[in-house]
Amino acid sequence: MYSSLSTHIRLIRSGCAAIAATILVAAPFSAAQSFPDEARPEGTISHQLCFPGRPEPVCKSFILTDFSMLARVANSRSAESITFPHGKRLSGDDFGFPGAVQAEVGLMFNISERSAVGVTLAGVLEEYRDRVGAKLRYRFWEGDRVSIDAGAGAFTPVNEDDFVAALNRRQWVVGSLGLSQRDTWQFIFQIETWIQDFPEGRRTTAFYSGIQYREWPGPLPALVGLASAILVGAKSL
Repeated sequence: MYSSLSTHIRLIRSGCAAIAATILVAAPFSAAQSFPDEARPEGTISHQLCFPGRPEPVCKSFILTDFSMLARVANSRSAESITFPHGKRLSGDDFGFPGAVQAEVGLMFNISERSAVGVTLAGVLEEYRDRVGAKLRYRFWEGDRVSIDAGAGAFTPVNEDDFVAALNRRQWVVGSLGLSQRDTWQFIFQIETWIQDFPEGRRTTAFYSGIQYREWPGPLPALVGLASAILVGAKSL
C-alpha cells in the first residue's frame, strides 16, 4: 500500500513541476493577449460566447478554465489507525503531503455588467485524497479584467486504499474565494469539510491557500488536471 502511495505522490509532484514549467513558458505570451475592441452601439452584446471571459456588454457568456496550486495550511486532527469492532486494525493516514493541484472547467453567464454565475466541473489530485465534483460559481467584475470569484460545491473521493475507504468520507462540501490581481491569475482560499466514520461521526476540515491561473495560461493545465482526476477516479472503480 505504502509503495503505491509513495509512487502516487511522486507522480503528483512531477505533474506539478511539469505544469509549472508549462505556465512559466506560456506566461510571457499571456501578457500579449487582449480582447479586441470593436465599435458597437451602447448597451449591445458584442459576443454571445467568449474566451477569455469579459463582462457585459462585451460578452454574454464565457468559458472558465481555472488551474490552482494549493497548499494545505491547516487541518483538523488526522486518523492514524482504525480498530474495527471485530478486532481488525488498519494503519494509515488521512492526510499526506500538504499540497494539491485543482482544475476546473465550466461555463459562466453574465447576468449584469458586474455579475456572472455558472457551474464548473472540478478535480483535485492530493495524496490520500483525490476527489472530483462540481461547483456553483459567482464572479463580481471589478473591472474589465479584474474580479472577485466565489464558489461552493460538493466533492466525492476517488482512488481510495483500504485505510481511506474505511474512513467512509461523505457529505464532502467545499467553499472557495478568489481575489484577482491580474486577469491571468489570482489568490485563492478554499475550505473543505466532510464527515468520516473514524473517529465516530467526526467532521473533518481542511484549509487551503494558493495561486489560481485562469484564462491564459490556465486552459492547458486545467484540462490536463481535470482529465487526470477523472481518469484516477475511473481506475478506482
